Amino acid sequence: MVTPGHATSRAYEVLRQRIVSLQMKPGDRVDPAWVADELGSSVTPVRDGLHILAGEGLIEIRPGEGYYVARTDEAVLRDLYEWNLDLIMAALRRGEVLAIVLPEPVDDAAVGVSALFAAIARASSNKVHGIAMRWANARLGPARRIECRDLFDCRTELSHLRDAVAAGDAKSLRKLISAYHADRRRMVRKIAMALAGERGGEADI
Repeated sequence: MVTPGHATSRAYEVLRQRIVSLQMKPGDRVDPAWVADELGSSVTPVRDGLHILAGEGLIEIRPGEGYYVARTDEAVLRDLYEWNLDLIMAALRRGEVLAIVLPEPVDDAAVGVSALFAAIARASSNKVHGIAMRWANARLGPARRIECRDLFDCRTELSHLRDAVAAGDAKSLRKLISAYHADRRRMVRKIAMALAGERGGEADI
């Protein structure tokens, strides 16, 4: 028997992953009944999961209309890039590069970048950095999909970042991370416009 807490966690994780990976697109309407039917649960835990995602900025709740995948405009996206850079640099100041456990290589560069940033945050002596990076990775996940698909050679960027970590080269790692974020900030308008163009109808989930 599936417990209510487990059902909520499952709904939350499934929806979160689909939002981050752009399987559910900005502006999509999410029907809790559809989600519940797919997951074999009642509607209540799905709604609970959607409310958690709303608190994380991934879902918009529109009174009288329902639940929608949140859109991220240019100003918010710029702030997210700056926050992500600040968070990674803070984590590096509170940890050792040699303490970073490199994640297993993956074919999906966007996933690989998120995993590496999470590993850097987890190596910090301040464990809140790891929690904060999980949030940052989720908020930037859809944009990261656009970046790697249309605008940047994320595979090469990721390879250079991983090499710096493997070598324990903190100076090179900081330089590469700064350049990575500077490139995104220069292209933030184009990325935001591309995200806005990732429109769907009612989420088929």
